Amino acid sequence: MQLNIYIISHPIIKILSNTIISSALNTYNKFSSQTHKYIGLLLVYEVLRKWMQIKNLYIKKINYIKEVHIIDSQESYLIITNLLHTYNIITEIKILLPDTELQHIDLNNNKSFTDDYNNIKLINIESTKKIMIIEKFLDNYKIIDLIKYLQVEKNVKIHQIKIISVTCNTKILEKIGQMYPNLNIYTTKLINN
Repeated sequence: MQLNIYIISHPIIKILSNTIISSALNTYNKFSSQTHKYIGLLLVYEVLRKWMQIKNLYIKKINYIKEVHIIDSQESYLIITNLLHTYNIITEIKILLPDTELQHIDLNNNKSFTDDYNNIKLINIESTKKIMIIEKFLDNYKIIDLIKYLQVEKNVKIHQIKIISVTCNTKILEKIGQMYPNLNIYTTKLINN
């Protein structure tokens, strides 16, 4: 397995992810919504830190030059996620990335893959679009089918895709690593099951 796995180990991220993991075991946590929002922002920040292209714009004023940083206009994002499970994680992302499309897909259901992927057929994925697949817990082999679908049906290159998850199952990562060794995955914790 030569998969590019980035385990985010910042102390704040560790504390927040631990809260999310333990809240999955408990039925109620009053800070859960805020915790999800913050961990989502921090994980997306880590992904975008090296991935996002910023253009410098210089505006000549009478007495000085003003420098403005803007997102490259050619850059757009698609977030594929189960909105029912990750809505608190992605709430602020749309504000940070205005040219972002959201696509709901449920990787944990028992329906056939074509039922879920029919919605993705409606989206035009250009070669410049950057795709983030966000899962709270990466514990399902259907993620592999989704990546295969994006590559075969939508002609998406593997460098256009990043996976973001609070926790990742090592068996699933091994399988992904065999099929997609150049894929980048960002997580806070690896879980052996």
